[in-house]
Amino acid sequence: MRNARVASLVVSFLLGAVVAGCGGGGAPGGSGSGGARGPGSGGTSASGSGGGTSPGTGGGSGGSASGGAGAGSGGAGSGGAGPGTGGAGPGTGGSGAGTGGAASGGAGPGTGGAGPTGGRGGGAGATGSGGAAGGAAGSAGAPVGGRGGEAGAAGTAGGTGTGRELVFVGSSSNDVSTFTLNTTTGALVAGPKTQAGSNPSFLAVDPTRKFLYAVNESSSQLASFSIDQTTGGLTFLNRVSSGGSGPAHVSVDRSGKLVMAANYGGGSTSVLKIEADGKIGASTDMKSPGTQSHMITTDLGNKFVFVPCKGSDYIAQYKLDATAGTLTANSPARVMTKAGAGPRHIAMHPGGSYAYLINELDSTMNAYTLSAEGTLTEIQSISSLPAGFSGQNSGAEVIVSADGKFVYGSNRGHNSIVIFAIEAATGKMTLVGHQSTGGSTPRSFNLDPSGGFLLVANQDSNNVVTFKVDRAAGTLSAMMTTSVPQGPQFVGAYVIPPQ
Repeated sequence: MRNARVASLVVSFLLGAVVAGCGGGGAPGGSGSGGARGPGSGGTSASGSGGGTSPGTGGGSGGSASGGAGAGSGGAGSGGAGPGTGGAGPGTGGSGAGTGGAASGGAGPGTGGAGPTGGRGGGAGATGSGGAAGGAAGSAGAPVGGRGGEAGAAGTAGGTGTGRELVFVGSSSNDVSTFTLNTTTGALVAGPKTQAGSNPSFLAVDPTRKFLYAVNESSSQLASFSIDQTTGGLTFLNRVSSGGSGPAHVSVDRSGKLVMAANYGGGSTSVLKIEADGKIGASTDMKSPGTQSHMITTDLGNKFVFVPCKGSDYIAQYKLDATAGTLTANSPARVMTKAGAGPRHIAMHPGGSYAYLINELDSTMNAYTLSAEGTLTEIQSISSLPAGFSGQNSGAEVIVSADGKFVYGSNRGHNSIVIFAIEAATGKMTLVGHQSTGGSTPRSFNLDPSGGFLLVANQDSNNVVTFKVDRAAGTLSAMMTTSVPQGPQFVGAYVIPPQ
């Protein structure tokens, strides 16, 4: 493609030397390959058509390349060779460089025509989203017979990229820290840090990625924040009671209109409206599902709600009226676990027919079928620990991969991520292996939206470790360790703004 474009420019110049008044149009601004997460390669466009014969008018402007994954560069306007007016139109820079691309200025010189006015240099490259710097100025045209073309303007510095992967870390230091995930190295690049209240131990982001909600576990409150779509910084909106003691979990329903909290200390749940401006509004329902309610989440269809209750050894099951924001006990109202298992967190399979529970106290993982009526039936329970391990341990988090092929769980004590393959036909698990978390007490972990990275927050070693995911095998490879504020208790990755 590049050779074809160079050949085209050479032919245009030679023809201009023979045919009077045939000003060649500016070459199009091409789009380079670019940002790591650009939406695709840039579009191509034809160059402008030249002038007529005899003292005709100069060439038209070059076509503009639509923004792709890389930087748009300015085209080179070439002047007419005869007495006609030189090519007047500059090559237009790439219009809208892709994510992470740097916008480069018009690189090619305008070749001076033999007539009175030579063509001017290529125009500036368009601003690149996430570009590191502006492009270089275009070179002045060489005076060949007529006046040399003027220099193209320097490219504008690139703005903040769109569709970046932002990582939020909630910690016992009362901060929520924002990082940008470098998807090449796995490094977390530090961004804004926000005081988020007393112990923001769990966070939730709404489907629009405009608002973030945090539990304030020590003060039994919920806090809301708006998310700056450029920096990922948080702006405080409001704070309300969680409706019970010691909220351990907060979630947003799949419509983005309800925020829900599980109050561990009070054994209760709360459902509250989300206002149009993202603030937490009035409470619409409260329930007492069981002792030490540890999590509250909906199914994929937003019709049912599940609450693992660690102290009661069951999962409470509800029907959700998403319009009214109310919960009604399903039938049966609960599904029991083994005595002393301590059900903590549950994750839905993307296929909608299975669910997976991690038990904190006996370090097991349970698999369930999920009926159309929103009820769970246990089909399997497997230890999350390797055979022969005899030390202390507690299960913490469970996540299912977006393709539904694997389920992951964290072990605090063994300090590992257990990996199970999921049999598509039955939902049952087969052990793949264990991966050290590179730190102590992996309380929280999450897969990024691409499914290619897994981030682990090690609470007692104050770090977050990035792992590369082998999507075919489900295995993990450590990439980078990032120090974070004291006591990281939550980590989550989101594309902001959403693509």
